[in-house]
Amino acid sequence: MSKVSWKGTVLLAPVPAAIVTCRDITEDGGERVNALTVGWCGVLCSHPPKTYISLRPSRYSYDMIKHSREFVINLTTESLSRAADYLGVRSGRDEDKLAAVGLHTEPASELSAPLLAESPVCLECRVCDIMPLGSHDMFLADIAAVDVDESLLDEHGRLMLERAGLIAYAHGDYYRLGERIGDFGFSVRRRKSDGYGKRPSGAKLHTDMSISEKDTSDAARSIRRRGSEAKEPVDAARETPAPAGQHKHSPARKSSGTAGEKHRKNCVSTSKRKSKAAAGGRGRRK
Repeated sequence: MSKVSWKGTVLLAPVPAAIVTCRDITEDGGERVNALTVGWCGVLCSHPPKTYISLRPSRYSYDMIKHSREFVINLTTESLSRAADYLGVRSGRDEDKLAAVGLHTEPASELSAPLLAESPVCLECRVCDIMPLGSHDMFLADIAAVDVDESLLDEHGRLMLERAGLIAYAHGDYYRLGERIGDFGFSVRRRKSDGYGKRPSGAKLHTDMSISEKDTSDAARSIRRRGSEAKEPVDAARETPAPAGQHKHSPARKSSGTAGEKHRKNCVSTSKRKSKAAAGGRGRRK
């Protein structure tokens, strides 16, 4: 594949088009709430769960988050794409942006910063550090709680995130997420059609792509277990319980049934044949 080389730039794509909500108390005791769209955000750590957003100090929400040390990352859906764009290009200094786009807030479970009511997944974040980097400052935060719309849960309570209709941002454009092409660990599962996907002996799964390291380690063990079951048949003798009064590792007594009788008769018959052969030999020598 032929490539051209450019100078270093932030051409990482896709990235989230997340709507961040925040709240602050003004000097006169009033309240101000704002929302802005952020592309520079992501996961920092799984345990403890940490995330970040990067903001220009000139943004209206910068001081609000710096003072309150709280914000909420609200995942954006296709139905919120127009509002997300508006919240990213307009300033809260000039208007109530949430009212302008017809969106609403609701109380968070752990923070004073509000959730976006129309977002299906909201991450409540507490700032633990602020790092000046250049054009942007990075707000490192602990994820205190996650609020998920009940419509994304199946009958067993499992998250079905594909129902949300999430969008992403790539080089100035918004995109809806497309068809699922695999899940974590699918490349190492055994397939009947060909040899692709067979993991070499001793190979381990990397879990850096996971949401939870514990979840992915469990998935890795499950994959290894499935592979072991596929190539190792169950040892029936090992699974058969020992009779009462007998240690499971001690040899079983020989049965006195039909098999034992046949074995005894065969031994007697063989002994008789040997005796006749010996007698015949002595007669020839005479």
